[in-house]
Amino acid sequence: MFPENIQIETTTLCSNGCIMCPYKFVSRPKFMPMRLIDKIIDECSGKNVTIIPHQMGDPLSNDRIINILKKCKDKKLEILMSASGLLLEKEKASESVNIGVDIINISLDSLNKEIYEKIRNISFNKIMKNIRDLLSLKKHRLKYGFRLLIFSSIKLQEMNLLIIGNRGLIMYR
Repeated sequence: MFPENIQIETTTLCSNGCIMCPYKFVSRPKFMPMRLIDKIIDECSGKNVTIIPHQMGDPLSNDRIINILKKCKDKKLEILMSASGLLLEKEKASESVNIGVDIINISLDSLNKEIYEKIRNISFNKIMKNIRDLLSLKKHRLKYGFRLLIFSSIKLQEMNLLIIGNRGLIMYR
């Protein structure tokens, strides 16, 4: 039996400074070798597998991520990409969607700007802009459809605000 999900730690790099992350204690190499990534993708080919190019770092910190995503789609594999959203600016977002990334998961810990920035140490406004840009891509239905997931520990009252403000988001608490 083959696993349904395969997590590939394409990089341990991350540009955030989240208070809960053990990143500073990670001593693994910064990038997984491409030959190993290629081997994993080849072994998954022809199977009903979701590739998750993320473990500890932000996959968008890896300059090779677009090529990795293309290889996955060439092998007809589903992709769930999880990221902070900081590096998911218009160009990378558009490339990811056009390649056919099936699910884009952004971690959003609060809708309160001050709380979010204390937890993630990144700009709340930039993340919200990137989320709006992703929703715009979804609205304009680029080459492929995709789902945008917001993985969160947001309070229920905050989630209702987000759902009302951005119809079509799939939310998890």
